[in-house]
Amino acid sequence: MKRNDTPVATERDVEVSVVVAVYREAGVLPEVLGALREAVDSLAGTCEIIVIDDGSTDDTWSVIQDQAANDPMLRGIRLSRNFGKEAAICAGMEAASGRAVVVMDGDLQHPPLLIPEMVRL
Repeated sequence: MKRNDTPVATERDVEVSVVVAVYREAGVLPEVLGALREAVDSLAGTCEIIVIDDGSTDDTWSVIQDQAANDPMLRGIRLSRNFGKEAAICAGMEAASGRAVVVMDGDLQHPPLLIPEMVRL
């Protein structure tokens, strides 16, 4: 497993980690990440978004790297092959440093704009 070397914050600083497992989502990933950024920007405290590439065969990893290069809130993890959604989520949860973790699908099936309401509750 390779990890992006861009740390976002120290463990004690991160309030919410959003973990997103993706597989062959290069085409929609910029939209997904934009929606996630918009959702977590309204939260108090520091957030991080951890995107796990579960061995994609398309340009998913390149998209993650490009997005992470311009966003200190975003970290990427690349699995060496397709291990399945559960393993990808576990890798993301291990890497998460937030006091709370939100797990999302990478296809916008779960609306990111509900994250602030979930955190409030």
